[in-house]
Amino acid sequence: EVSGSSFLAKDSKEPAHHLAQGDLEGLLSKCTMYEFQEGLEESNVGIFRAYRYGMLTTLILNDVVGAQLVWKRVLEQKKKPLEKVASSKGKGGKNEASGAQESNGDEVGNELSLLGKIWDLGKQLKLKDRKKFYALVESTEWPSEVQPFIAALRISVRERMTRFIATAYRSVPLDKCAELMGFSNKEAEAAISSLSWRCSDGLVYPKPIEESSSSGFASDAQLRELGDLSKFLMEFEAQ
Repeated sequence: EVSGSSFLAKDSKEPAHHLAQGDLEGLLSKCTMYEFQEGLEESNVGIFRAYRYGMLTTLILNDVVGAQLVWKRVLEQKKKPLEKVASSKGKGGKNEASGAQESNGDEVGNELSLLGKIWDLGKQLKLKDRKKFYALVESTEWPSEVQPFIAALRISVRERMTRFIATAYRSVPLDKCAELMGFSNKEAEAAISSLSWRCSDGLVYPKPIEESSSSGFASDAQLRELGDLSKFLMEFEAQ
């Protein structure tokens, strides 16, 4: 268990539970409270896990500036020394503190590497390079506990782009529409059809989406993605 809060333990199901319940604000609040209540002068794996879920939730909630601020705090925190592990004597009188310290350092290193990959997604969203964002989502090997959050982020970005297309364009090339949605042309055509948008001669003619309605679409790709998210959550809960 991570010092200070069990919800940041390596095998904790609590972050995934918040995601399944749609309570991202609650998870973000817990991460922020942990960070500032602890007031850590030293670094430990817990603080970087708090940054992990803090950055993921802010990105899902479309707060790229907030995610960048989390990243800046990560860079400041990594300058601080690692939390010292209390000494203990193993069999034969050996001091085991150095081994525990090394293990803690390895875990912190893994978290920092993961945080860098998450912020790579944030950078592409900040630069409005959706094509590279979707490519990084696909090409990066994500730990099992993070996969549901990455799936939720992709769905969130895709839905925002769908609303953007509906608002910004009277007509848009199919290739551009597919790029913004993160689909192949064939998948984009299926999504467009489910939205009752017209596609003719390589051009898409969007229709406005009512504010009160979901911008989600029942394309095969989107249904697979929602199915994957549910599968990730159920499998993680069952572990």
